[in-house]
Amino acid sequence: MVAVIAGIGKLIPLLGEDGEGILFLFPYADWFSQVSIFTVILTVTSYLSLMILCMISSNFINEEQANGYFKNIAGQVKDKSMLILSKFFTVFVISLAVLVCYVAGSALASVILMGNSLTFDYPDGFAFAMCTRFVLYLAVNAIIIFLCTLTKSKSLAIVFGLVFGTGVTRFDYSILVTFLGMVLKTDIYIASFTPDGQVFSISAESTNGDLVKAFAVGVCYIVAFLLFSSLILKKRDNK
Repeated sequence: MVAVIAGIGKLIPLLGEDGEGILFLFPYADWFSQVSIFTVILTVTSYLSLMILCMISSNFINEEQANGYFKNIAGQVKDKSMLILSKFFTVFVISLAVLVCYVAGSALASVILMGNSLTFDYPDGFAFAMCTRFVLYLAVNAIIIFLCTLTKSKSLAIVFGLVFGTGVTRFDYSILVTFLGMVLKTDIYIASFTPDGQVFSISAESTNGDLVKAFAVGVCYIVAFLLFSSLILKKRDNK
């Protein structure tokens, strides 16, 4: 993404008046004059990182269940909820690794490609915004852990990863909101109460109130879906 923006920035001066029109329509046009590296990091980490994370997590969880290792361990553990917590801990590490790679990659690309327009001004709320995004990533993966535990299907696990990671559900939420508005005469923005709906709204312009709400949504989903996964595992015959 940084390479594309930098390339457009170099191309626009060569287009003369036509380039000014493109610049007016470009969503990150202000980056060509001045932009903080932290703003770039916060923006770039929202692109495809959740999809990659969901795919890795769903594949890991499903392979662990398919190769028999999970079944053998489950028979030796008294409290099977610990198995779900171990999965979540692994997903935590995977999530952190993916996010760190994105942060490092976007920072390096910014320094190399953005040139003189790049600053190191630290925007208010950057750390909280990144922490909130991380919590929302964990919440989405808690849902994936639940769905993988429930279905034990590798193909469905991949589908879940793609659906949540690409943000397709946001369109479903929009359709549902429209339907509820027509039937119940109410206006409830469902995406604001789901982690996959909230995660794509985190940006450098997010207010503290928005971040607190998103953080709370993430924590609630993590607790709820880890509990659901534990209940399913406890009732299932692992023989």
